[in-house]
Parts: sequence; structure tokens; C-alpha cells
Amino acid sequence: MSRRELHFAPRFAISLVVLLVLSKWSPVVSHLREPLCGLWAASLARAFTWAGLAVRLDGDTVSSEGAGGGAFRIIPECDGITLYCLFLAGVVAVPFWLGLRAWREALVGLVVLAVLNWLRLAALAVSVFSFPSAYEMVHSYILQGALILCTFVVYAAWLGRALGADRPATGSASIEREPR
Repeated sequence: MSRRELHFAPRFAISLVVLLVLSKWSPVVSHLREPLCGLWAASLARAFTWAGLAVRLDGDTVSSEGAGGGAFRIIPECDGITLYCLFLAGVVAVPFWLGLRAWREALVGLVVLAVLNWLRLAALAVSVFSFPSAYEMVHSYILQGALILCTFVVYAAWLGRALGADRPATGSASIEREPR
């Protein structure tokens, strides 16, 4: 292992702790995380309405007005910020100079994680509305684990592209032929 690779773990740990502490800081919670929960809830309510489901939005809570009933409240722990912190800590900890392209691709990774988190929230809301007894299993064991796994897959894809941009191309196109 190279010296640079050995520095990844402490950089990652320090970055993750700093980002997580900042995400729990009261001004961040009140000015970012709580409004984000309302945004997630509003977008879910709009999507369910477009899909023909009768739902009601009350702040950060989406309630079903259909036969099954049920209410799904989005709390700050469900907003995806922890996953974004995990991904960003990995980006910041990589021990090489990142160009603008790598940072743009990291932003794309965050957008992909946000879309995946929205899909998770939609599935959880459907679970609450249609199968309330299965909610805890779906939330704690299936979707949470799947989203953490997806975070690592998105990070690995970003890392492969970022490292690929840093290395010279290999293969037949980069091999020069000797003159005859």
C-alpha cells in the first residue's frame, strides 16, 4: 500500500465526522434539513396525486385519504443527508488532486443519491398506505440497507471515473507502432 492510500482512512473518518456534526448542528437542521423534509413530502404528494392517489399534504406529512389510510411523516433522519455526507467524505478523502470534471461528477453522484432517496421515500409511503404491518421491515431492513449499498456503488462508480481521468489511457490506441 502506498503512503497516499494509507492516508485515505483518516481523511475519510475526519471528513465524515465533520460533515455529520455539521449536519446535526441546530442552524443546519432548522434551515436545511427540516425544509428539505417538507420538500420531499410535497414532491411525494404531487407524484401520488398525479398517479391518481388521494393524498393530503400537511407540512412534512403525507396522508392517504384512500381506503387504507395512513400517514407518512418525513423526519430529518430520512432526508438522505447522512448518505450525502458518507459520499462526500469519500470524495474529499481521495488522495489526489481533483479537477473540475471530478467535482462535477461528484455533484452528479449526489443527484443520483437524491433520486434514489426519493424513490425510497415513495416506496416507504406506499408501504405505510397499503401494507402498514410491513413498514418496519421494509424501512429498517430492506430499503435502508439497499440505499447504503447504492451509496457505495455510486461512490465506486465516481471513484473509477475520477481515477480514470487521472491516469493515462491504456490499450491498443495508446501503443505506438514501430516503423518498418
